[in-house]
Amino acid sequence: MIHRVFFFVSLQKIFCMSILNKYVWLIDTVSRAGSEGITFEEICRKYQYADAISGGSSYNIRTFHNHRKDIEEIFGIEICCDTDGYRYYIADEDEIKGMSRFRQWLLSSVSVNNVLVQNKKICERILLEEIPSAEQSLPTWLTAIHENRKARFDYSPFWTNDVIHYAAFIPLCIKLFKRRWYVVGYCGNKKERIYSIDRMTNVELEEESFVLPHDYDAGDFFSGAYGVYVDKSIPVEIVKLKATPSRANYLRSLPLHISQKEVKRTDEYSLFCLSIRPTSDFIQEILSYGDSVEVLSPVGLRDTVKEKISQMCEMYAKEE
Repeated sequence: MIHRVFFFVSLQKIFCMSILNKYVWLIDTVSRAGSEGITFEEICRKYQYADAISGGSSYNIRTFHNHRKDIEEIFGIEICCDTDGYRYYIADEDEIKGMSRFRQWLLSSVSVNNVLVQNKKICERILLEEIPSAEQSLPTWLTAIHENRKARFDYSPFWTNDVIHYAAFIPLCIKLFKRRWYVVGYCGNKKERIYSIDRMTNVELEEESFVLPHDYDAGDFFSGAYGVYVDKSIPVEIVKLKATPSRANYLRSLPLHISQKEVKRTDEYSLFCLSIRPTSDFIQEILSYGDSVEVLSPVGLRDTVKEKISQMCEMYAKEE
């Protein structure tokens, strides 16, 4: 079951970013040493060199062991010691790969942040994508989910110029997709809806709390969905895609869906299968690949894509 929130047992530790940065730095440092491990003296030298992490201070042994304990508690990663040479190593590198997606995302994000901070002298040559201003209200939504508090907000959807006011809104989970944060919840009819946080204004917590069903599973709600568009009336189908070798490389490194599997690979093409709801956003994603991806099945999806392509051809065939 995918947890909706951070690991609140260690919430204070997680939100103290300087400490969290040190945890992730230590995981990275020990992990990079591989199976041979690394001594505490080598860790200390690297720690002092990483000014953005250490602040120029030394790393004492007691703090190091406290960090090891915290890392196991928060991330589930055990840093062990080979008593023969007193070298430290990650007990099981597969633990990192097997972490929940949230923990992996958290670990990766802070790790990248550490690297960027340590290279701030070349920041003009590091170009990043902007994420819409979700940071203004994202902490409020995290608090609402943590404390099971209802909220109110004004919403400006793309499909109308009207501003819609929501009150007594029950937030269930949060999801990041394509540079936008979304919150899932409902107001009274218990029909879950998805709202983009960057389209919200005047977000406020209400005093009234709510009780989350003990069996609520955010992952189950998005099961079969490509992104954040959830339409349960569209059944989950096995979609087979044929991709050119270059596109296949992209699909291997960034799968379209968690269910994606490569079932055939040749010099001319690769075949991928996904168990997914072929909603409009998924169709748009397939179309964005042009002639590098072909839908083989199901027939209904193939016909829909074919029709979309025909409509595009007709549109571009018209003279201005």
